[in-house]
Amino acid sequence: MPTHTIDRDRSQASTVYRNARQVRARYAGLSDMTLWRWLHDGDLGFPQPIRINGRRFWKEDDLTAWERTQVALRAHQAERDEPEPA
Repeated sequence: MPTHTIDRDRSQASTVYRNARQVRARYAGLSDMTLWRWLHDGDLGFPQPIRINGRRFWKEDDLTAWERTQVALRAHQAERDEPEPA
């Protein structure tokens, strides 16, 4: 599947953008409606896309950072939910 890259400066790494179809596929075939819900759920903190000619694109780095945040939140919740030793 093609990726979209924009080179800001040749001395810096290029930014990789994912379109909505690629984002939905990344999260196990997410539906359009679920993606819309994620975007409108302020507590979830899902990255907002940029719009180019009416199409939505997400920065790969933003998606990866959000995923890491979700893993850290789940780990913190798991620690909090563990019963204390007797």
